[in-house]
Amino acid sequence: MNFEQINQARILFEQVMNLTLSHAKSYLDENCFDIEVRAEVEFLLIKYKTAEHPKPNNETKETTTIADTLNPDASLLEPNLGAGDQYFTSLIGKTFNNTYFIERQIGQGGMGLVFAAKHLLLGTDVAIKVLSPTLKKNITDVKRFQREARVGWSLSHPNIVKIFELSQTQDNILFIVMEFVKGDNLKNYIQRSAPLSPHRCYELLKPLCKALSFAHKNNVLHRDLKPANILISEENQTEIIKLADFGIAKLLKSGDDITQGTILTTEGTVIGSLDYMSPEQFMDYKLGTTSDIYSLGVILHEMLTKKLPIYGSSPQDLLKLKTTYHKRPLPSKQFTFLSPVFDDLLRKALSPIPQDRYQKSEDLLNAFEECLNHQI
Repeated sequence: MNFEQINQARILFEQVMNLTLSHAKSYLDENCFDIEVRAEVEFLLIKYKTAEHPKPNNETKETTTIADTLNPDASLLEPNLGAGDQYFTSLIGKTFNNTYFIERQIGQGGMGLVFAAKHLLLGTDVAIKVLSPTLKKNITDVKRFQREARVGWSLSHPNIVKIFELSQTQDNILFIVMEFVKGDNLKNYIQRSAPLSPHRCYELLKPLCKALSFAHKNNVLHRDLKPANILISEENQTEIIKLADFGIAKLLKSGDDITQGTILTTEGTVIGSLDYMSPEQFMDYKLGTTSDIYSLGVILHEMLTKKLPIYGSSPQDLLKLKTTYHKRPLPSKQFTFLSPVFDDLLRKALSPIPQDRYQKSEDLLNAFEECLNHQI
């Protein structure tokens, strides 16, 4: 491996080292596309996990491939995986702080699991995100989890998932109480229904732009915009779009309590979802709101075509393709069903240069409206 691959492997290892095996696999599936880098991360995980949880002496089976060890059925790390899964399973049926009855698992993320729960006093449904017990050992992970709650709580908007409470049980389970959104996410919707008509894209884009505009006006940069973090639900026969997961959000200005979260990313550490990440986020440059606009452009491209604008086998390939996107064929040439009227919009939203993109989500939305009015 070259120096860049080694550095990428180190960064990814630091991000997954304290996760359960199944969570580490999910994270790598989504964020690591270089076979050599992934093999190195998996090798480091084996060394780390087996050092922390030694294999019993009577175990003689050896894994033949590194990839096998990230299979939940692999015997080498099964005790650790079982312990993590057993911990989360044991929470179902419990009551947190005599108030929240945990009913079932509904999702998972890099920092823990999300459960559907019932507020026993009010009788209302809520979602509860529980911090993984392995992450409680790392003060940075704890602060990041707390920061997610503070940032989310500060953003009260109809198109942003509400955060109600950050709390801790008597046996030190740290959790966030959130609005329960019954429905699906945009990732699944795209897989089922895309390519979407431009008018349908507009219906989804408009509330998303409103949420993003509100966050930016409150000096919050999301940094992890992707279809999986956009929820689609229905209330009184009206569709509701909600932006979720401010776990790696960044504050653009300092001066209040929640700005503690702005320094939680170590220099040289790149976090986020690679496919939707802006070129400057790849390179760990200083970010502005146009980084989120870039991610929004990727999402819009995927809604219109069912395809990502750029595919790469490694982070290095992705970065090269992102920074040379303006040299690629026009979107309407690649996807003949797409009207050429959207070419300039997508090229501008996905420009490698932040200053050349739409500077506000409202600008992107207005440009999309104009495209609809002039669609061929």
